[in-house]
Amino acid sequence: NNPYYKTRMCQAFQQGLCQKGAYCNYAHGPDEMPPAPRRYKTELCKHFMEGKCGYGEHCSYAHSMEEIQQHAAANVASSPFQMQQSNTLTGQSLLQPQSSITPSVSLLESVRTDGSTRRNASGHGHHHKGKKLRTDSNAPAAVKICLDDL
Repeated sequence: NNPYYKTRMCQAFQQGLCQKGAYCNYAHGPDEMPPAPRRYKTELCKHFMEGKCGYGEHCSYAHSMEEIQQHAAANVASSPFQMQQSNTLTGQSLLQPQSSITPSVSLLESVRTDGSTRRNASGHGHHHKGKKLRTDSNAPAAVKICLDDL
């Protein structure tokens, strides 16, 4: 049970050199890859903003607001339903209706405002160590979770 099984394209296969066939741990086509996580490209890469992201085009964080908007539009278009969850603390929506798909970076930051911390259980993320979560008892349940885990 390799958690990374078929999560990347096989470089040898792309060059016509892979001899492992069905036994290869790497994907031989996009149809073998798992679906991208819903948090992909939903927040800015702090390393890129500091000028030192080593992941380049393979980074799972956005390197511009335009990139966030492009992926938000793709996610909304492929979503089987629309969800409008009001954030009573900020008056903003957690997921905007299809006509307004510009994500709010301030909303992403407003979810992490007190002293509690949480690390993503999947071990993903070079950004998420020590993220702050809101634990205000008046906040709706959807606001209490880290948006990175959606």
